[in-house]
Amino acid sequence: MIFEKSKNLKQLKSRLLNSKLFKDSFWAIFGNFAGKGLSLLAGIFIAKLLGKDIFGEFSIIKGTVISFSMLSTFGLGYSSTKFISEQITYKSSLVTDTIKSVLTTTFLFSSIIGAITYIFSNDIALALLNAPQLNTVLKIVSLWIIFNALTTSQIGILSGLGKFRSLAKINILVGFFLFCLSISLTYFFQLMGAICALLISQIINFILNSFSIQKSIQGFPKSAKQNLDLNFKILKFSIPVTLQELLYGFSAWLTSIIFIQYLDYGQLGLYNAAIQISSIILYIPGILRNVILNHFSKTNSDQSHQILLLKRVIYFNLVVTIIPVLFVIIFSQKISEFYGTSYHGLEILIILSSINTIFASIGNVFTQYYLSIGKNWTIFFFRAYRDIIGLLTFLILVNYSLLENAAKTLLILNLIFQSTFVLLLMINIKKFNCE
Repeated sequence: MIFEKSKNLKQLKSRLLNSKLFKDSFWAIFGNFAGKGLSLLAGIFIAKLLGKDIFGEFSIIKGTVISFSMLSTFGLGYSSTKFISEQITYKSSLVTDTIKSVLTTTFLFSSIIGAITYIFSNDIALALLNAPQLNTVLKIVSLWIIFNALTTSQIGILSGLGKFRSLAKINILVGFFLFCLSISLTYFFQLMGAICALLISQIINFILNSFSIQKSIQGFPKSAKQNLDLNFKILKFSIPVTLQELLYGFSAWLTSIIFIQYLDYGQLGLYNAAIQISSIILYIPGILRNVILNHFSKTNSDQSHQILLLKRVIYFNLVVTIIPVLFVIIFSQKISEFYGTSYHGLEILIILSSINTIFASIGNVFTQYYLSIGKNWTIFFFRAYRDIIGLLTFLILVNYSLLENAAKTLLILNLIFQSTFVLLLMINIKKFNCE
């Protein structure tokens, strides 16, 4: 009996070590856990050094970059992962054309968005952010938008190429630089130092990704002519993906604007401190998105295997999410105390935010599955329900009722709409499989 169990364990170990999904997942988790872990740790120190009011300003600036970058990438991060994954298997001659198309399009769109941000930085600071002192910061951000967008597309390309080990090494290096720069520059230069640390780290990330891509495509054939049909196909696929990213990015950004216009930067700082903790919990599920999409795309021809893979990934995501959620809930008081006295009331926000990550984790898996089978518009409409209705509900509550704790109300709304979003995806998958 003992011998049989030992034999089964050895077989399991052998299967795992020989599994491409396991290897890719390991490197994605290892690299991001080390690299991005340092980044988030730096974010917590930034929050502590700045205090909740200035941290609120930092959060809206960072949110602006993410939202504008989502617009300028045109959903090409996910599109490049899907197309390159398929092309490596069936049409390797198109890989370099896809990479060129993705990076060129991203640069053009991000440059336009960056230029608009630079030109109208004063108007944005005054009219939208109610903070004229952020004018200079926004000018710096205009350059950050370009590099952030390019880096996002590069990650999609490297994921499509299956270079998760290279991404792991890059993430560790960038995380180390960001951690050191953030703490030192924020300590001496406050908000401006924190922004400059992020910009410098983003540029380093872009350079390292560029070297990795060039090294990875040396064996692929190159085309002298521009493949217009391929460009059109990629853009057509990317449109609903872009709309999804815009919905998420701009709903998050507009949420921050509502805090600023109707409440204050302190409330925004509290809310984002809680979201920061949920980002840590969603590390592993979040970093596996490109790995999952890569493997879902490769199994499109075998639906039964794809469904089996879907179930396994969901179970895995649940385990790696629920364990840290329980840890955060148990130590929520200690975590909130670490932020300092200005973050009074953070404990309950951390608990609500962490519970929401369970549904967000499952939603991430379903989203990658839908993208892999070309159901982009389905995801878009479900996300539209979640983000737009959720945002409007919060706006109505803020406008027409006296909220004692707006951040708490918003996190409860997030939990309701995120869980409904996951339920809709599950129901639709069952309907799709029955057909």
